[in-house]
Amino acid sequence: MAAPDGTGGMSTSNGAAAVDLSAHLDELYPLLFDPMDQAFPEFAFVRRGRAWTATCWPAEFPCVVNDTRPDGLMVYDNRPWRVKVHGHEGVRLLDLVNSGRRPKGAEFLAAVRKLSQG
Repeated sequence: MAAPDGTGGMSTSNGAAAVDLSAHLDELYPLLFDPMDQAFPEFAFVRRGRAWTATCWPAEFPCVVNDTRPDGLMVYDNRPWRVKVHGHEGVRLLDLVNSGRRPKGAEFLAAVRKLSQG
């Protein structure tokens, strides 16, 4: 179990320093933006200004829509944590790497690891 360590960080019950995953994700998402085409090749993203636009609608994409034109899938530089689905909210990258489901518990840790390795 993690607890405050007195330095603003967290430590675990065995004394090891715990990682603040929220801070890690805040740093990770902007880093994923530039190589988005390599991190998520199933979208065949192309860079257009300050956004990535898909040229392929992935077969396993978890958002059900009537219009599956790939150019409706975009990742914007001011919201690099999700794939925007035009006409819909979008899908968080964290959910995307977890088979489209919001990860909890051990799934959350696995999804963060997967994004970090991307």
